[in-house]
Amino acid sequence: MQQFTVRPDSFKDIQNKIIKVTAFIFCVVLFFVIGLPMLISDDPANVGSSPYMIVLFGGIFAFSIRNAVKRQKALFESFKLVIDDEKITRERLNTPVMVIYRKDVQRITKRSSGTFCIEGDSKLNAIGVPSQVDNYEQLEKALNAIKPIIVHTKKSFVEQMVFPIVLIVPGLFVGHFYITNNIFSIACGILLVLILVSSFYISVTNKNIDSRTKGVAYFSLFIVALIIFSLFKKFGGS
Repeated sequence: MQQFTVRPDSFKDIQNKIIKVTAFIFCVVLFFVIGLPMLISDDPANVGSSPYMIVLFGGIFAFSIRNAVKRQKALFESFKLVIDDEKITRERLNTPVMVIYRKDVQRITKRSSGTFCIEGDSKLNAIGVPSQVDNYEQLEKALNAIKPIIVHTKKSFVEQMVFPIVLIVPGLFVGHFYITNNIFSIACGILLVLILVSSFYISVTNKNIDSRTKGVAYFSLFIVALIIFSLFKKFGGS
């Protein structure tokens, strides 16, 4: 049996990336939810209240990013991968244990970042292994003995779509609730519901997502309910 954990203090390798991604998402949400509606509004009171809203969201952002980094650090450092004669097991704090039997391994890929992805019967519930894992060469040799490793030098489709989705969702939100054209507004609402429902399904069924994130995902159902209610009103008014 072989056991692999992440190198001590290796979280700092990805900490800045987490902060940058969170900051980018915050700025996008701030622009679409507060900035853009104020720009297209004819009410001067909305513009006058913008500094207060920015300060409020700034405080929320600072608090959120502090908690996000702390939580991600705990999850990252708790990572453990165990390889024995029958199976590959991944354990992590507050996250369902993932088990892929050696006979069920369909594909093992290595990204340009050095991370590994071990796919079994479910692509959704593949085991991801960070590049900061200790005894990296030993792990690569062990994985290659199970299935020849496929090296990918380009980002996957999912990785490429992360930032476009971050831009699209707030844009659809503004398009549905602030654009007066009924057909365009309804189209944005339907697309937004489809994206949110798909994201919710992925979140609650993906064993790579921790329990707290799954809990937060249920909040999206409240947003979906509001959008569906709004769509019924718009259909009735069309």
